[in-house]
Amino acid sequence: MSMKTWKSTILLPCLFLLFWFPGAWAGLKRVEESAADKVKETTCSSQDGTCEAEELPRCDDLREECGLWADEGECTANPGYMSENCALSCGECLPTDVDGYGGEDIDLGVDQTLDHHIFSSVDIQMALYEAKEYLRTTSMKKSLRDKCKNQNVDCTIWALEGECDANPQYMKKHCAPVCQSCYYLSTETRCPIDPEAPIAWQEGDLDKMFQKLTKEPYLTKYNVTILSSPETNGPWVITMENLVQNDESDRLMELGDQMGFERSKGMAKIHPDGTPEHSISDSRTSTQNWCQKGCVNDPKVRPLIERLSNLTGIDEMNSEFLQLLHYEPGQYYRSHHDYLVNELKRQQGVRILTVYLYLNDVEEGGGTEFDKLGITVMPKKGKAVLWPSVLNHDTMAKDHRTSHAALPVIKGVKYGANAWFHLRDFKTPYENSCTE
Repeated sequence: MSMKTWKSTILLPCLFLLFWFPGAWAGLKRVEESAADKVKETTCSSQDGTCEAEELPRCDDLREECGLWADEGECTANPGYMSENCALSCGECLPTDVDGYGGEDIDLGVDQTLDHHIFSSVDIQMALYEAKEYLRTTSMKKSLRDKCKNQNVDCTIWALEGECDANPQYMKKHCAPVCQSCYYLSTETRCPIDPEAPIAWQEGDLDKMFQKLTKEPYLTKYNVTILSSPETNGPWVITMENLVQNDESDRLMELGDQMGFERSKGMAKIHPDGTPEHSISDSRTSTQNWCQKGCVNDPKVRPLIERLSNLTGIDEMNSEFLQLLHYEPGQYYRSHHDYLVNELKRQQGVRILTVYLYLNDVEEGGGTEFDKLGITVMPKKGKAVLWPSVLNHDTMAKDHRTSHAALPVIKGVKYGANAWFHLRDFKTPYENSCTE
């Protein structure tokens, strides 16, 4: 028997046995691991996949709510409690049943193409087996593990062709199991925060901005009214009249009508990849659109956007696109806060300031109520109301006092616009799909 014939006779049946009975393969690989109380785990913490090995214990969650809390960002916001009680959901360890996790039942996502003119079925099946082993033995949030799926039938073929390296931006996100890149589904990992990135407000800058806007020449030019301030033991809330010129208001309403308004959605939860899930809710019945593309550079809108940046002293790159709002009679937005805790781990940072613009007069109703302050601002064309979402001494910390509601419109319609400013550059991460 020739050497070539011997290899074909012996090796091919062995490969098929190992594939059809993966427990044998896994058993060979895990004899030593299953006897240990800890496993050596590879975790990746950078966009380019740079990894370091660390010892991770096996464990479980002690509270049923752990998965929900983890999705809401509590692993970062409340690390002491979460590490002790929700280590599994926070991705600090492997499941206690890791040796039996999934097996052949591990869901890799959409069914994969198994026929190919270059790669054999053995090549493809072995790649799928390696993807299952990766999911079975890699420590990550359970919710992230559940999210890590192949989203295209050709993911495995592409991975075998080297696309995980050649086209990482798409492959690591849409073909994560076969690229072994579940970590990339986390926005914090895919879009790391630059510790050297400039921030809009240092400690004390919030007070400085509002003090500036409540003195001349702004005091007279915009008929500034102080509704709340640190002098009254409250947060800053001020109104400025004629901040929006009539032709600017008219143009924004016109553009909003042309683009069309869609039902506003509230944030339901944060997915394990860091993206928010927005859903229709009875708490918010208005309609909205965003002033992007042609709107943001419209000759009658552009001066307003620049004016807002100049007044606040915050770079335009830190601002979101204007959110255009429309309220019919009976429509409202119940009490809420503009601060989003998940943005603590985003490149743009949290919202630090809201400038709400009233684009028309409302016949009746439609005021902005600050429920914890006993303040209601009524709509008036061209008026703006300004308030912070954070504290003067800690511009990453939420100021709970500035929760607010859009009261129901009773008669007429209400047009408005939200201008939100972030601690860091918003528009660059937005273009890179890192603000979701």
